[in-house]
Order: sequence, then C-alpha cells, then structure tokens
Amino acid sequence: GSSRRRLRRMPGGRQEDPEPREPPAEAFVCGANESGQLLGGPVCDALLSPVPLLLPGVRVARVSLSLSHALLLSDEGTVFSVGDNYCGQCGVHSPEQITSPLRIETLNTKAVATIAAGAQHSAVVTSDGELLTFGANDHGQGGHGDGGALDVRRPRLVHLGAVAAVSCGGAFTILIDREAVLWGCGSNVHGELGVGDFEGRAAPTRLASLSATPRRSVAAGERHAVAVSIAGDVYAWGSRRHGALGLPLLAGSEARGLPTPRAVPALRGRRAVAAASGSDWAMALLEDGSVYCWGKGVWPR
Repeated sequence: GSSRRRLRRMPGGRQEDPEPREPPAEAFVCGANESGQLLGGPVCDALLSPVPLLLPGVRVARVSLSLSHALLLSDEGTVFSVGDNYCGQCGVHSPEQITSPLRIETLNTKAVATIAAGAQHSAVVTSDGELLTFGANDHGQGGHGDGGALDVRRPRLVHLGAVAAVSCGGAFTILIDREAVLWGCGSNVHGELGVGDFEGRAAPTRLASLSATPRRSVAAGERHAVAVSIAGDVYAWGSRRHGALGLPLLAGSEARGLPTPRAVPALRGRRAVAAASGSDWAMALLEDGSVYCWGKGVWPR
C-alpha cells in the first residue's frame, strides 16, 4: 500500500484527511524465542501464549518466521528483520544477533511485495518481480550459481526472469515465476527441489515435471515442499519422513525421498487455494474453508 493520502484544503488553509487511516493491523506471536526471533517480544526460551507484535508506527502486511530469525513486511514495502544473523540471514552485515526489529536499509529503494525466511537464509520479491536473497548459501540456496559466497550478508539479486512468489526451506528455495512455473535451488539430498534427482543446484532450475501445470502457490518445509496448482490440485515432493508428503510410507529406495512431485491422493477432486509446510508436516486450505493436515504431530481426532 502507499503512504500517500489525498488531503482536502479547508477554510483558513487547514488541511484535513477526509479518510483517516485505519488503525494498524494487529499481529500476535508465540513459540520459541531464544534468539529474539518473535519480532520484539521478550527474549526467552519460549512465549507460551500469544503476545502482540509491537513495532510502533508500522502497519504489518506480512510476517515470515523461521527457526531462529524472522522477517516483517510493512504495508509500505519496508522490510524489518530480527533474530540470529550469523550467516547474514537478517540482511545486514552485523551484529550476529538482533533482538529488536531492524530495518534492512539496503532494501529502501525496493518496493518489496513478499518475504520468506528459511532456516538460515531469506528471500524477498519486489513488485517488479526481482528476487533478492541473503544469508547462508553453502548449499546454493541463495541461487547465485557455482562459486558463490558461502554467506551472503546483504540482499543480492538472483538473475532470473520476473518472479511472483518465493518460499525458503531448510537449505533450499522454491520460487514461482510470473508464468506460474516452479524453480528450485539449494540442497537436494531428499529430492526437495523436485527436479527428478538428488543433486543439489546452485542456481534456479525449472521443475520440468510440473512445467505444464501452472502453480498458484508453493510452501517449502525443512526438507520437502508442497505446491497448489491454479486448478486446485496439491502436489508434494522431498522427504517422506513422518508422512510429510501425504503419501503412503514406503521402505527401500523411495524411503530416501521423492524427487519428482506427486499429487496428494487424499485431496484429489478437491480444490485447494493455499498450502503451508514445516519441519515434517504440511496442510492445505480448500476453497470451502476446510483445512487438511498431514505429517508429524497430526493425529486423528
């Protein structure tokens, strides 16, 4: 959103805002906070109940939380970071730990549209479709090609066409370009890039098996990923641990992981609109408002 407002001139030269701004959006955080990653909450082992996310004067548009750091996007396209910064995942050279939200000054000239925090790396996409990554790059998860720095301590442009969305996993990154095609880079030990093999990639590589199936959204977990097609189908790939893919558990070669995306059987014929994934779990939101969950920590009720 823009901070510019139309002002109406009143008698005597006074200016009045005919439409006062809405009050700031409320956001709440809870969970592990030993690195201060909960965006300004008190640094402690954990916050067991939700507390308000306090950032005076900032209207929150989006928050992305990871293992030990977090990113916050304001409605004006400004990005803040907090938490561990040992690999530069907070987008600044120092300090190594940030305990209160810090504005990433090098992004001031960018109109950031979306943000993503991975285990030790981060990514942002601008309104112009530019993808910038920062933080750990030891597996190529930053997408900067062979020979790139192990740590990227300031946002750096990834040379690719216009990007629409990005999601950061444990040590890999999955993105969707503006043609609704999926790309992946980084670690691929469990097949989490979905490119049909287990070889890592230091630069974004197209997921050829899904190139004819346009994607609506993607969610990268620790070592697996889930994507939703424009038609509402849900696909998963990567580590099978704890049933994270929503597929039957198998022994043998497939126990290592699934390197090629496969439709989640239980959701065939249902229309999904969004998905989320974490350590060894995933969930999908259907257009009728119902939510399906699978993987670690999911028990029948």
